[in-house]
Amino acid sequence: MILTRFSATGLRNLAEFTLEPSPSLNIFVGPNGGGKTSLLEGLYLLAMGRSFRAHPLTHVINHEMSELQIMGVLSSFAPHPQNDLTSESPVPPPVIPTALSRSRENQTRFKINGEWVSSVAEIARCLPLQFMHIDSYQLLQAPSLARRQLMDWGLFHVEQDFFFSMEAIPTSIKAKKCRIKTRYFI
Repeated sequence: MILTRFSATGLRNLAEFTLEPSPSLNIFVGPNGGGKTSLLEGLYLLAMGRSFRAHPLTHVINHEMSELQIMGVLSSFAPHPQNDLTSESPVPPPVIPTALSRSRENQTRFKINGEWVSSVAEIARCLPLQFMHIDSYQLLQAPSLARRQLMDWGLFHVEQDFFFSMEAIPTSIKAKKCRIKTRYFI
């Protein structure tokens, strides 16, 4: 899926905006403090449900607003099977509207196709995102847990059934360590 439309209200210092990004490459240029990083933070929020800059999400909400709303429209980049070179009225690709809403009272809600969902993982399935920043090189020197989490995230977007296994792995590892400590083997 690709993001074909992105809009936000109450996102940091940005006024309400709507953006229709290119499906290939987008370059954001502007002066310092112009909102380039805030725009990227909004994209990250929509895909991941958290910020890469601020731990409490209330810091992301514009100080004059009571709520942050981010909306995106996702579209399949695969051509519809009914479309061919002779088709006079091509069938448009399916679109999936998504949304994130965050109030100052610490309530975050996610919506896909007009229905509220309980987990950001539902949006992450549709909108895979891996954020690389200036300190990402430290991943090479970080403990193995950080590298494993990166690999798990990538695998989740390739094979989505992996999500349920990924959730069970930490519990299995803890149980294994406990058995090794107590020298209890099955």
